[in-house]
Amino acid sequence: MTAPGRGRPRIVLESDLFADVDDVGALAIALRLEKEGVIALDAVGINTPSRWGPRTAAIVCAHYGAETPIGRHADTTDDVWEQDYARTVAERFGDRPHREPEEALTVLRRALAAAEDGSVTVVSIGFFGNLNALLASAPDAHSPLDGAELVRRKVGRTVVMGGEFPRGREFNVAEQLPQTRAFLRDWPGGIDLVGFETTADVITGRRLADRLGMRNPVAVAYEAFCGPGVGRPSWDLLTVYLAAFPDSPLVTWSRPGEMVMADDGSNHWAEGDASSPHRHAVVAVPDEALAATLDDWLERGP
Repeated sequence: MTAPGRGRPRIVLESDLFADVDDVGALAIALRLEKEGVIALDAVGINTPSRWGPRTAAIVCAHYGAETPIGRHADTTDDVWEQDYARTVAERFGDRPHREPEEALTVLRRALAAAEDGSVTVVSIGFFGNLNALLASAPDAHSPLDGAELVRRKVGRTVVMGGEFPRGREFNVAEQLPQTRAFLRDWPGGIDLVGFETTADVITGRRLADRLGMRNPVAVAYEAFCGPGVGRPSWDLLTVYLAAFPDSPLVTWSRPGEMVMADDGSNHWAEGDASSPHRHAVVAVPDEALAATLDDWLERGP
C-alpha cells in the first residue's frame, strides 16, 4: 500500500487548525515526537482561511522550541469559529516570538523539494485544498518538477484522518466534497485512512491544565474549546501517532479497498484487491489503553 521512506519519517502536516482543538493536540504530539527523535516535522500547512489558525500553529511550534515553517491558506480572512480557541491562543500569546506564516503552497513545495525521494510522510488532518493546489502547481525556484511529479517522487506514505468505516458521514471529507473527490482521484500512491469511529470515544487532554499549566498554549486551547477538565476525542492525535509508528500494535489495517464518496458527503468502504489505493485503521486495544498512550505523548509538553 505505502512505501515508508528511509530512516525516521519526515512529516509534512496538513491541518484545519481552528475548526477543532484535536488539531492542536496532534501538533503538540508531532512536536514532542520530533524532540525525541522519532520524526522530523518539516512543515505545517493550515487549510482553513482564518488568520488565527496559522498564528496559533506558529505560537505552539515556538513554545516547543521548533522553527517549523508554517503555511497559511492562500485566502486568509478574519473569520472565527463558534468556539474560537485559535483566536484565544493567538491573542493571549501573541507577544511571544514566533515565525510569521508563509503561503502554504510555498512551504509545501520547499519541504518536498528538500527531501530525499520517497522519504516524506504527508499527514492530512483537515481539508484538501492545499494538497490539491500542490498537485496542480507549476515548477518554481524550489523544484523544476510540477506538483504531481514532486509528490510522486518525494512522498512515500500518506496518512489521512477522514471518513467513517464501514460507512458514515465525517466532517473532513464531507465539508468540502469537491476538494475531497479531487484529492482521492488525483493523489499519487496509496492512502492510509483513520476514520471517525477509531477514537470518537477515546478522550484525551483532560489533564493538560494540571500537567502543563496555563502558560502552555495547548492547555489554553483545550480549555477554551472544551471547558476545564473535559478533553476531546482523539482523531487527529491518533493519525499523527500512526504516521510516526506505522507498525503500531494499537491498530490493525484493513485489507486494501477504496473509500467511495456519495453526493451527500457520506462515504462507504468498498472491498478491493492488492492494487486498491486505500486501507483504514482498526483499533486493536481498549479505548482506555489507546487514550493512555496518546495522553502520555500529549502531556509531555515541550
